[in-house]
Amino acid sequence: MNGPRAFGRGVPGNLAGWVWFAVSGAFVVVGPSLLRYGALPWRLPMRDVLQMIVMGASYFALAAYVVSVRHERPRWATVRVIVATTVLFVCAYGALTLFDNFARSRELFAITALIAAALAVQPVSIHRVRTVAIGAIVLGVVAVAAVISRNPREMLLANEPVQWQSGLASLELRYQSGLTGPVEGDGGGIATWGDGFLVITGRGALYHVEWDSTRTSLRSTRLPVPLPVDRAGYLADWPDPDKALRLRVTDLTIDTSSNPVRLYVSHQYWNHDRKCFTLRVSSTLLDQQRSPAGSSWTTEFESHPCLPVVPAFDDIETGGRFAWTADGKLLLSIGDHGFNGIRSPQYPQDTTVDYGKVLQRESPASRRWTIFTLGNRNPQGLVVDHEGRIWETEHGPQGGDELNVLVRGDNYGWPVATYGTEYGGTFWPLTLQARDHGSFTEPAFAFVPSIGVSSLIEVQGPMFPEWRGDLLVSSLRTRSLWRVRKRGDHVLYVEPIPIGRRVRDLVESTDGHVVLWTDDGDLVTVGRPQRNSSPEVAFGQCKPCHVPSIQGTAMGPYLRAAFERRVAGDRTYDYSAAMRSLGGSWTARRLDAFLQDPERYVPGTKMKFGGIADPEERAKVIEYLRSHR
Repeated sequence: MNGPRAFGRGVPGNLAGWVWFAVSGAFVVVGPSLLRYGALPWRLPMRDVLQMIVMGASYFALAAYVVSVRHERPRWATVRVIVATTVLFVCAYGALTLFDNFARSRELFAITALIAAALAVQPVSIHRVRTVAIGAIVLGVVAVAAVISRNPREMLLANEPVQWQSGLASLELRYQSGLTGPVEGDGGGIATWGDGFLVITGRGALYHVEWDSTRTSLRSTRLPVPLPVDRAGYLADWPDPDKALRLRVTDLTIDTSSNPVRLYVSHQYWNHDRKCFTLRVSSTLLDQQRSPAGSSWTTEFESHPCLPVVPAFDDIETGGRFAWTADGKLLLSIGDHGFNGIRSPQYPQDTTVDYGKVLQRESPASRRWTIFTLGNRNPQGLVVDHEGRIWETEHGPQGGDELNVLVRGDNYGWPVATYGTEYGGTFWPLTLQARDHGSFTEPAFAFVPSIGVSSLIEVQGPMFPEWRGDLLVSSLRTRSLWRVRKRGDHVLYVEPIPIGRRVRDLVESTDGHVVLWTDDGDLVTVGRPQRNSSPEVAFGQCKPCHVPSIQGTAMGPYLRAAFERRVAGDRTYDYSAAMRSLGGSWTARRLDAFLQDPERYVPGTKMKFGGIADPEERAKVIEYLRSHR
């Protein structure tokens, strides 16, 4: 036998080879999960677990090849193993793309393929002792990298708080699983209800969610109200129920102006007789105990026409979001369902149909709905801001997700105008030479590349005064929130805030917490760090305005060495007259009073910093300044 000895060479079913692959296979499955998500595979949502299973199966298919095939020349054997690894993992990723409801990460597959190749070549190329040594080094590197790579941007561990420093505020994210039972498919939504929330899943399960006594965790109660959707009858119309298209709930909203209040739910509806889809709005009453008063539903709206299951039909591009205008009228967004004028009718520009539009209900009594805007592809978010402007988010094709300011009667161009391109291409077939929206209404902002926009809210609560008036746009593709600073109907900048989950919907609670509903069925609360936060995290809320001043770009003076320094002592900063006249030095007592209420402590000064109410948080900021003097 030529070349160095190696176990598994030319011996089908070699025991040593199989032992090696059994042990290393565990690291192939566990290592990438820790590297990418900071969590063990079995702690991930089911939609992420499948890709781990697929990658593990690919590695053991590779193991069967390495152990059972004769490898006479180690150099060429190494090349063959690397090629086999590439082919297997590329095919595995391609197979996973056939399943819409499961995650697939190119980065995760690439990481796993590299680890798999490094481990699989060992049995065919190196002496047995060196194999063990090299394998130990590889696995050690994986383990170390898994530890040091754990960061808040990718944390997926349920019920474990994660602290994150955004541009203007310190955040604490808390992830809670299991509040809504097992979730199959995506969709659904969340709405505030009193001091708590109503959550509805994509399959129509309704839950009342409340805070516990500490306001750090949530608890839920299932409400026994069936949605007016005959899912069993729908699945019976499909030869293979596993391949049935979505039939999901898209949103919910509550009308508190009526007595008793009324719950509205938007959902896809299957017409059994005609074998076609519509989007419906159904409503039911809520009693004073904040639960549905009964299981009687009223159909408030049904889209026209009923859409047949043809190649153009897309069960993802549904829209189906609600918003209430300042004068109490209900808005409803409806996606084009794939009928975009390419091998299908161009519904978004057709005023005789409801698809690709935002509609407005004129009054509850008449149930008359009129076109508010048209030319919208897949409107996923609607919100009316404190000045009465209506903001909307919608999916573009490949690239070009839009944030729009809606004006009644305006045409937003789809599918004639878009900043996106055909999937896999470099242009959009209907706008080959277009560089803008032409005569159509331009978006306020376009996300290129696409972030997979979903819903949005305007921040108005007390928890994040630095964000008041900003929009929070949720994302499916980037698994983030995007904070949008606006002035009037103009966007000044956007800031990503990593969440680590596909965020489907979000609301702001009465105390200012932002609560996220995810496609994994988890609820994520975004609030201020609790009192066990570190001085560094507490000081983080001061950094955006003060620390960058070493580059001459901050709004406030440089704070390093501020403790026991003369007030208004930074010669590079132009203080207000009120601050310059204060005199003295910054002692701990003076800093505490100033941080609690700056404008009260220094009358006449104009500051955008609203103060820190929590005395323990102020103490930690002072501790940070004391340690950095």
